[in-house]
Amino acid sequence: MEEHPPASNAATKRLGVLASVVVLAVLAFSGIALLYNPTYYTPARKQGLCANKLKAISLALHEYHRDHGSFPPAFVVDESGRRIHSWRGLLFPYIARIMGKNQSADRYRYRLDEPWNGPNNSKLQAEIAGWCECPSYRDEHPNAPFCCNYVAVVDPTGAFRGTEPTKFSFNSRSNTIVVVDTHDNPPQWFEPRDITLEEMIEQFQSRPIHGNKTYAARVDGSARPIEASIDEPTLRTLVDREVE
Repeated sequence: MEEHPPASNAATKRLGVLASVVVLAVLAFSGIALLYNPTYYTPARKQGLCANKLKAISLALHEYHRDHGSFPPAFVVDESGRRIHSWRGLLFPYIARIMGKNQSADRYRYRLDEPWNGPNNSKLQAEIAGWCECPSYRDEHPNAPFCCNYVAVVDPTGAFRGTEPTKFSFNSRSNTIVVVDTHDNPPQWFEPRDITLEEMIEQFQSRPIHGNKTYAARVDGSARPIEASIDEPTLRTLVDREVE
């Protein structure tokens, strides 16, 4: 497999403007660089930073869709069916721009000619590890290794279905949940592991992350809290890409 192709120049210009807005908003809110987990922040500040990271991921998904005509698949498998890449790896060229990383440097280039945990991708993962953590995660797990708290909800009805990419009508279903915050055994950034719809429902109702709510990125580019009191049918509807 070859390295992930760079996005088009047009997409680069679009993303440059939009990403700058997102990054400036995050930095203005947090007051420090994204790579650190500010355990000394108030709960409200941590929630705001978590929401902004989810918004940045949603923005990157939009740019990927514009260039490729679909969202990335939840994961890529090899000939034996083993998962070798995650949507987060495929999305990384777009995330890298939001982070202000120079992809012309090999250290910031995700490679598809090796698995997600190959030698080059593992080094890259170490470089950007802190960015993809929820700022509240260290409160509960101060000594845990770096991880990624932002995962896709993988379900046949949702925006991430497995190995098949999903084309999306952004105007018809703007509330659809695409990525959520999880503290339950989170994966590494490039690891091809996410959560199912059933796991999301159980977590949102039983173990909310920020007080009595958990943040989720929507397909319209927003990131909004979902209260623990939400009922199961409503949660299923929010994940279903076909429901108006």
